Amino acid sequence: STEIARVRARIIPDRWQREDFGVVSAMLDRLIQTEPENAEAWALRSIINSLQVVRNFDAGTRPLEAGKSDADRALRLAPGSPLGELAYGIHLVAMTSRGGDIAACRPYIDRAVAAMPADALTRYAKLVSYWFGYEFEPVGKVAHEWLEAEPRASFPAWILSQSSIVQRQPDEADQNRGHADHQT
Repeated sequence: STEIARVRARIIPDRWQREDFGVVSAMLDRLIQTEPENAEAWALRSIINSLQVVRNFDAGTRPLEAGKSDADRALRLAPGSPLGELAYGIHLVAMTSRGGDIAACRPYIDRAVAAMPADALTRYAKLVSYWFGYEFEPVGKVAHEWLEAEPRASFPAWILSQSSIVQRQPDEADQNRGHADHQT
């Protein structure tokens, strides 16, 4: 529906702020009241709850529980729906904050991303799911794909810089420091 498209356009995960939750949540609650069987509305509600955890705005149990139950409901209403699978995958990414296995999200996110056009939501889900698993090779590949599509995107650029810091070997860092010293 156009209402779903309008809500979805407001969910830009890499720019998501704590206060976005209340605004988008209210939009989805209204939508769910009028269309309680709308699987996409439940999937999006799951996603915004999971984002509160993934983006470190809410470390509580409530968004994790809502993320799971809303994704479950989306998939019951529309089994195999790409947005429902994406919601469940992002919930599993959020669960890593409680020691969940990041590999569990892979099949859900991969199926969803393969079935959906690339956008702010699918690119973020794909990149963050590899990043949380320290899978640096796919992190690099996905971040570069995102930057090819959106050269000014700051999130994939930030992830690439973080990735190189995390991967840097101590001796390599010493070498780099050595080079810097010679230039003074």
